[in-house]
Formats: sequence, structure tokens, C-alpha cells
Amino acid sequence: MNLTKVLALSSWVATGHVGLSAAAPVLQALGHRVTQLPTVILSNHPGFAHVSGAQVPPDQLDGMVQAMAANGWLGDHDALLTGYLPSPAHVELACQLIDRLRRLNPQIRVITDPILGDDATGLYIAEAAATATRDRLVPLADTLTPNAFELGWLTGQATDTLPQAIAAARQLIA
Repeated sequence: MNLTKVLALSSWVATGHVGLSAAAPVLQALGHRVTQLPTVILSNHPGFAHVSGAQVPPDQLDGMVQAMAANGWLGDHDALLTGYLPSPAHVELACQLIDRLRRLNPQIRVITDPILGDDATGLYIAEAAATATRDRLVPLADTLTPNAFELGWLTGQATDTLPQAIAAARQLIA
């Protein structure tokens, strides 16, 4: 499937290459048009000693979605990419956006990178947001791209070996 227009809902950092700051340039270099909705705006990845910024309130993001819809720009997206969703309210916004986009375009693809954490740090987001991602967002995705930690957290299975990771992935698919 040739994706020509992607709506991306994730983090944005001024310095570094994560979230929208990584995904948008890559997608654009591949020839796709990208609409960016930042869930947080930060100086840099929060793993560094100093970071500044804030979450974008879900109601503000919803207002942006409403404006795009009113301008006739929402329904022409071929895919939705979700990434860093820092709160249960952000996850709910993503779920509502998926429902809305699927009504406008039943062929839309939903790609979810469940940014939950990693082995070195554990969860990056509040457990309530991670639980909402697992219970509400993951079942709506067409494609999931978890890392090993996230795969294990989503399934409750070990992912230390390739056979364990395969078993966990099969469980997640089921």
C-alpha cells in the first residue's frame, strides 16, 4: 500500500531524534506528506539530566483535529502513526481519532509504536497510560512496533530470548 499522507501523533523534541523529530523527516524523505500532532513539546529526550517542556493538553490536540476536519483536511490521510502518549487522556484521544479516521476512510492504516519504556529505565510513562495503551489502543492497531521491553510489558511474558520474543509476539497478535 502506498501511503501518501500520514497523520502522526507523538512527542516532539527541539534537540535530538525521537518521536516526530525522527519520524517526520524519514517519512518525508520517503515521499510522504506528514501532519504532525505533538503530544509533548520538549527541549530534548527526557533521559538527559536537564529537560524542559510540557505535555500538549488533549483538549488542545482535539481542537487541532477539529480545525483540520473543518478545513477538510482530516479525511485525506492514508495512515495514522501513534507514538508517545503520556497520559490516559492522550491514549483516549488517539482511540477517538482512530474511530473518526476509520469512519472517514475505512482503508486507513493504524501504526502504533507503543512508547512505554525500555529495559534500562522501565516505564517512561505513568502506569495508567501504559495500561490504557495496552487495553484500548493496541487492539485498534493494524501494525505494532514494540521493543522487547514493551512486548514483554504488553503480554506479561519474558522476551529475553528469540523464542520467548516470538511466543510473546504471537500472543500479542492473537
